[in-house]
Amino acid sequence: MAPFISTYATFEDEKFYNKHVYPKFGAQPLDFHYEKLHYGKVDRLQNAVYISSRDLELLQPLEPGKPELAVDFVAEAFSGLREHFEKALGLNRISRSGVFKNGLNAKKGWVSVQNLYRTHLENLYEAFTIFLINSGRNKKLKNYEDFLFFFREYVDTYAHAMPMTLTGFIKSKFCPRNISGLIIELEGGEFGEIDKKEEWINDINFNFYRNAALKYGFRVDKSAPWCLIANVASIEMQNLWFRTIPEWTAAEAAAGAAGKTKEGAQPFADEHSRFESKRGLIFEPGDASNLFELYYRKAHLKDVNILAKTLLETYNKFIGAYPIVKIYKPTSLKNVPKCGPITVETITRNKMLPSTWGALLIGGAVHDLVSLHFLCRIREEGLDIPDNKQAKILEKTTKLAKLDTSKSFWYINNEIKKYISLKVNPTYCQNYEICGEDVKNKDALRYNKYVKSFLF
Repeated sequence: MAPFISTYATFEDEKFYNKHVYPKFGAQPLDFHYEKLHYGKVDRLQNAVYISSRDLELLQPLEPGKPELAVDFVAEAFSGLREHFEKALGLNRISRSGVFKNGLNAKKGWVSVQNLYRTHLENLYEAFTIFLINSGRNKKLKNYEDFLFFFREYVDTYAHAMPMTLTGFIKSKFCPRNISGLIIELEGGEFGEIDKKEEWINDINFNFYRNAALKYGFRVDKSAPWCLIANVASIEMQNLWFRTIPEWTAAEAAAGAAGKTKEGAQPFADEHSRFESKRGLIFEPGDASNLFELYYRKAHLKDVNILAKTLLETYNKFIGAYPIVKIYKPTSLKNVPKCGPITVETITRNKMLPSTWGALLIGGAVHDLVSLHFLCRIREEGLDIPDNKQAKILEKTTKLAKLDTSKSFWYINNEIKKYISLKVNPTYCQNYEICGEDVKNKDALRYNKYVKSFLF
């Protein structure tokens, strides 16, 4: 078992490692720990996002009982990188010792945010139950309206530490970066161990490894060198968004390439080929292009349904465990002796049916739901929004909710983002742009002729 190390000591070790230990020269890494905390978890507009399993592929080779997944073009890039490494090992271009002696093997890929969030909500239920029981609030809870009152109190007190919404969960420390499908963890690494990090960066093959990663569109994670991060703004990764479709006959190819060198034959192939996007992605190196719009789903559009369902299930689960509450009170409020008689009121709490919840929404409870969701997002982000501003936002949100609930939560999400943007903290902002690099180099020029055809 690893020795106990305080949180502060661990933080200082990580800080020293990132500042002084990782090589300052050569292929630059991506710093997930201090610079890009939300990489792959938010889109270019800072909306919390997640990917569905339909856009994923298996990482090869498969291990019995342990299939790992990644975004389709990331899996393809990793396959090419593995073959590149195996070839280098086979030709003795790199050493067969150290952490790379067995090549590159994926230990962990994509993880399901739905499964993680489901577990998180179960933990939330346990914490909220303790909140009700230990404080005596359970004795005051007669019905669903009382339950909502106490849940709002719980949110107001604890949501900054334990997010309630899917949006808040994705952006929190409870949600790992692997939900993006853009991360591949390799065998041989272990989070939290400085010695293991140093073993990787001091390996004789480390420079070859990080250079090869760049060649296939990956960046090495500075805080965990065994993690490969897909650089979605790179030319190398975006090349995999397209396929080449030849449009010449065998005779034309032979005539066109006859007597030409390999370099001379390439323009002929380009001129007589059609380039097609595999999934509708637009080639736009230097930016994430339309990747997040095409592959990912916005979490805030799911928040309202999840919150409504969670409240209903949490209430029914709680009263299922505690169906009866006894309320003790004096027989009279006047002239009652200190040890006088008391009456006991026994209340049986009834479960809420889904149809009942729908009736509540139609009857005007939509304001309560919107207000609760708004409070969740404010506390989750640690924002200090003046009461008068909150009232104006809620007024407009409630009006929108009566017309279209999705528009109301879209509006709340945008208002929250406005206040987040006032907090100058670049670690929480991810624009997916390559800064300081000339991406429009000669390698990209051959694509100019077909990029525009995908823009409209």
